[in-house]
Amino acid sequence: MSKVSEYASATVLNEGMFFYIAIDTDTDGIYESRKASLATVRTSMYDTNSRLFKESKGSDIASAAALTIGTDGNYFDVTGSVGITSINTVKVGTEAVLHFDGTPTLTHSATDLILPGGQNIVAQAGDHAIFREYDTGLWRCIFYSRASQPPMSTGFIAPVFINAVPQTLSGPGAVDIISPITNFTSTGASDALTLADSTILGQIKVLNHEVDGGGYVLTPTTFANGTDLTVTDAGVSVTLMWTASGWTLVSQTGVAVIA
Repeated sequence: MSKVSEYASATVLNEGMFFYIAIDTDTDGIYESRKASLATVRTSMYDTNSRLFKESKGSDIASAAALTIGTDGNYFDVTGSVGITSINTVKVGTEAVLHFDGTPTLTHSATDLILPGGQNIVAQAGDHAIFREYDTGLWRCIFYSRASQPPMSTGFIAPVFINAVPQTLSGPGAVDIISPITNFTSTGASDALTLADSTILGQIKVLNHEVDGGGYVLTPTTFANGTDLTVTDAGVSVTLMWTASGWTLVSQTGVAVIA
């Protein structure tokens, strides 16, 4: 046999080689022997419908109600903040990793887009999510990781992180849903505070009125107990939990008036 002098020539030679594989093609429990060429295997691994197996970064995709992921990789940057309710059909079994550059809202669906805990997710820039197409055009999020929080389970079993740095807030503003505790200094008689909806069922939020400059009125976007919560005395601490009905007051130390 003559010497193969170049890698390209070796590649051509190898593509024509055949080998046998054992596979249960008809799922009857009996494995059959099948003849296949390296060229055939290579083509099947990287055809249009299975290219996500390449484990590479694909082109950026714009967020949209019907998110369209490509077949040029398995890792994609999602740009923009348009809400997402479904993902296009690729191939059942496909797994794709999404990195969010914006803040789109992912809307849970019992079929089209199954999200952990059955809750909508408001993405933050830097978040990562892994999705699998479990049926034709139907996707399930099997892992979600917040850029600003330690890793959590796909079911969001542990939404409170004791070691997280508390938020320090002075005067009117937004009480965040990232840190478990907010230490607040009031600067007026009724500083207006807001609290956005959570995406984590069972999340706990503690608001401490540390320094009394008058008091505050907390108005959560969704408040199960009423419309707002008023605190006027220093030292009052309220604990809220995110439930299916919205933020719910579960405990308080001192006077907190619900309206």
